[in-house]
This record gives sequence, C-alpha cells and structure tokens, in this order.
Amino acid sequence: VEQLGPVGVNLINGNVVAANSSHSYTTVGGSQGVSFVYNSQRTADRGLRGRYYGGVWPLAGLDPQNWLTGPLLVDRLDPTVDFNWGQGSPVPVMDAMDNFSVRWTGYVTVPTEGNYCFAGTFDDGVRIYLNGALVMNQWNDQATTFSCPTGATAVGFTAGETKSIVIEYYERKGGATAQVRVTPPGGSPMPIPESWLSPELNVLGPGWTMASGAVSVQAALKTDSGVTLRAADGSTIEYRKTD
Repeated sequence: VEQLGPVGVNLINGNVVAANSSHSYTTVGGSQGVSFVYNSQRTADRGLRGRYYGGVWPLAGLDPQNWLTGPLLVDRLDPTVDFNWGQGSPVPVMDAMDNFSVRWTGYVTVPTEGNYCFAGTFDDGVRIYLNGALVMNQWNDQATTFSCPTGATAVGFTAGETKSIVIEYYERKGGATAQVRVTPPGGSPMPIPESWLSPELNVLGPGWTMASGAVSVQAALKTDSGVTLRAADGSTIEYRKTD
C-alpha cells in the first residue's frame, strides 16, 4: 500500500482508502469528534430489510390479530420481495408455519420519469406505503393478484427519484405468497429489481462511512425534526434542530 497523506492506494487491487477527522472536544463521556472514511471498493447494501414476526406451528404465542408484533423470528436483508413459500416457512430451519407477518422497509429509486404501479400476488394480506402514503391496502385473507388502478394506486416519480417504501404482509394459514410486482411506465409487471432497492438512505455517497466517537455510522437520514444517524449495529442517534 502506498500512502500519501490521508490517502492510501493498494497497488495490487487498486483500492483507494482516504480518511479525515474533525477537531475533537471534551465531553462528560469522553473526547468526541467526527471522522470520515472513503473506501473505493466498498459496495452499498441492496434490497429491503425484512423483519419476520410471530407464527404458529411449530411456534406458538402470537394472537393472529396482532400482526407485525413479536416475537421477532428473523431480521434479514432480502434482495426483493418475491416469495412463494407454499405450505412451507419463511424461516429455513422450520418446515411449516402459519399466522406469521413481515414488514419490509427501505428505499426505492427508479431510473426514468413516469407513473409506477406497485402491486402483485399475495396470500394473504398486504399493505404498501411510498413516502408514508398508503398506495395499496388489501389487508384481508385472500389469494389474489392485484394491479392498478383497481387494486393499488400508481405513483409518479421523476427520473432517479428515491422514495421510502414499506411493505406489510401477513399469512393466516395454508399457502403463503408475497410477490411484489412493479409496473414501470409503458412496461409490464416485474419483480422490483434489487438494484432499485436499498435498506438505508445513504446521503454520504458511495464508499463513504462516518464515525462519531466510538460510534460507526452507516447511514444518515434527514427528517423534519433533524438528522438521524444509523450505526452498524442497527441503533440510531437523533440530532434534533432547535429554534
């Protein structure tokens, strides 16, 4: 590795790493400061964060009316939402499961301008939110394929625009299917491409990470009240603006 000031270059693989830090200051908890690191070969996570709740057979303890509550079975990164579990289970170590629910969260970025329909095939209930707006509400026991405008509402995007997306799903009993389909302008329904999805909104840019003291920050999200930083362990720190 050749080092020139804060920049290091790996001459074998061409990777570039650069780092810089702010001035630190003393607090009750110790010295605090902000540091930034750039790694040219660090790739961004793709997909949506899926949190899987409850379930009976073989597990027990969930009132089926209390969807999207504990116990939390699995917290994982799914490349897209395109599952047909049949009579099986979303948890690989379990053969079968009923009465479970899932919430997928993240962000979707589309390539071109126009109206996009987010719908698909579900057994049983589903709700889809874009930027907090409910665009599909089929929270019923069913085994149905939906499309726009009867089953969901198309949403307008500008080219390259990013919106938050939340997909909520429950399975009552029998077959289990959660297959989200997006219909782009002038196109046909298809699974949401993994390249369109990200679990976090990375405002730092590709390859960048930030650390504040002993906390490593992987993403920063601007909110109406301030800025929320998400650490590598999933915890968050919120900085609120004041008048």
